[in-house]
Amino acid sequence: MTLNVFANDVYLERNRYSPPEFNARGLRWSNGEWSFLAYTDFLGETSFTYTLPGDHTATVTIYIVRNPAKIHPV
Repeated sequence: MTLNVFANDVYLERNRYSPPEFNARGLRWSNGEWSFLAYTDFLGETSFTYTLPGDHTATVTIYIVRNPAKIHPV
């Protein structure tokens, strides 16, 4: 999964090579795009916050759920 719409629309007014402040396992920032590492052992809610001009912030929250069709009974 790649998350680039928000970064391209809002954050890239700043330096695209400097990531926003974030603390979320499984997210990777590279050249203005977020990627979620699907193999990360994480399910649940994660978020990251952009600091915008004028000391405003914008928080993006992602809900990661397991696809029931991909679960195989043991």
